[in-house]
Amino acid sequence: MKEATWRHADVFPIIEHIIKQRRRWMLSYEIGNALLADREARPLIKHAAKLQGNPAWWVACNMVAWYSKRVVEGTWRCSFLRKRVKRLTRDNHMPQWAYKA
Repeated sequence: MKEATWRHADVFPIIEHIIKQRRRWMLSYEIGNALLADREARPLIKHAAKLQGNPAWWVACNMVAWYSKRVVEGTWRCSFLRKRVKRLTRDNHMPQWAYKA
């Protein structure tokens, strides 16, 4: 098993802060983009990207995917509105979650 390159407890509160700031429905990829731009999250993302050998944008989106997974499982408490949406991509119609404070 690989060692974790980032901790949920470090990143999930930043994700929640981003959602609270926007006060509108945010798709997962929008949260990932905002995470990349966040001053506190950026060093965590860059460090994890270096250790993983993945692009920073991929790591940020993966962090948001883990957040969604933990919320859906009930292992991370979420106080936001959530809805499942279809996001059209050139490759497929991939459903994802949207969040709103």
